[in-house]
Amino acid sequence: MGFHINPRSYVLMYDVPPERISLAQRSQLLSIEQLKQRREEYKKIATDIIAEDEPLAYHELYHFWQGISWPYLFIFSSELWEFYRERRKQIKSMNDPISWPLGNEGLRSPWAKLYSTARISFKPPNGLNFEPVESDDGKRTLSNWRLLEGAASLFQYKVSAKGLGSPEGFVKWTDEHHAYLNAYNLMSDVLGEEFAFRGLVPLIAASFHTTEPINTFTFYLLELQKYDLDELLELQDSQLFETILKLIQKEIPRATNNHRDRISVGGGETIPRFLSQQIATDGPYIHPLLKPYRDRWRLLVEKEPELESLFVDPLQRGRQKLLMHEFRPPVSVFLLGDAPDMSLPPACAIFDESFGRQQGEVVLAFHSLLTTIDKIFDLPAPSVRRACPWQTCRYYETNLCEGHLNPPPVSSEAESNCSFPVLLRDMFNLTLGETFKLFKVQEG
Repeated sequence: MGFHINPRSYVLMYDVPPERISLAQRSQLLSIEQLKQRREEYKKIATDIIAEDEPLAYHELYHFWQGISWPYLFIFSSELWEFYRERRKQIKSMNDPISWPLGNEGLRSPWAKLYSTARISFKPPNGLNFEPVESDDGKRTLSNWRLLEGAASLFQYKVSAKGLGSPEGFVKWTDEHHAYLNAYNLMSDVLGEEFAFRGLVPLIAASFHTTEPINTFTFYLLELQKYDLDELLELQDSQLFETILKLIQKEIPRATNNHRDRISVGGGETIPRFLSQQIATDGPYIHPLLKPYRDRWRLLVEKEPELESLFVDPLQRGRQKLLMHEFRPPVSVFLLGDAPDMSLPPACAIFDESFGRQQGEVVLAFHSLLTTIDKIFDLPAPSVRRACPWQTCRYYETNLCEGHLNPPPVSSEAESNCSFPVLLRDMFNLTLGETFKLFKVQEG
């Protein structure tokens, strides 16, 4: 059981065990004969369960807010969208039959920018040692992904503690909750546990305002040793972020449009460039799902400049309601675990009110598009949770539709009503042949 957000489509998924739907609720739902009405009632139950478990979602919601407001991640997400857009064009230009998977040799996937890893050790009083490693074994390793996860883990704890947490409480909390502690442990070694508890999220957030988050993060770990840490600790988290950001902006060369398209994997000797919010939005390709939320946030900042740090320190000034109302992911998908029967839909999509159902359906199709491309090219991408239970379907057998979050309704004719073949035709002009090869759909 747990929340997960997809870093490509930013669809929020929630896995729940079947027992969360009580027998009484199940009986009530099954008593509704009209399938459409039953699904609407099911959606109300799913919405209530998600609202009840909302504190568990803050870690994943924070990733969504990172994508909106941290320039490096917004650019990365936009690059990733462009990469998949090019793969779609590539598929549509191929002659059939297409035997897949095609393989990913020679494809320069942006994923490396998140997951390339170095082992980092602190050598007192003021030295850090970088050692690039092939795989992330979790021992004193850092990557851009681990920085993002480290900030989200600490943020989740602070929300659960209602802003009254402590370093000791955080360590105890991590005994019972999955947390990413590499960055926190490194910062504790260099600047002490008290400052790591307060300064980790502000420093990571500021580092993602540059083209080299890891290099920036580790460099300013050492630079901050020169400052009066007790004085910095008197600041609120938002003020601490603004102080570090101004320091970075003053000392690091400003990125130009030429640098914007060269955000790197970090861990090397490359000099970071400061990424302004304007540079992040001025690129040749923009993530279509994040941009409306980003535009909304920038309009708020124009009216209230202190909201620049909204996503770094949302616990301050009672901004949680604003975040939860105005900046929720476009689609949340309620995934019912392996139920003893298929009397209820295995997936239920709940659309953000500001997007609406029609745009929400587009987001679900977009998510299916990305995961289908993963399968066709055998791309190393984050795993997805399958929502469809119809194992006798030939599409299910190929695993091509693994990321399709809009399975057919529960009925005797479900397989013939599946929307995935329609999506495959509309998005790629393809259909699945009897030999599991892909063929072009003939016009007329």
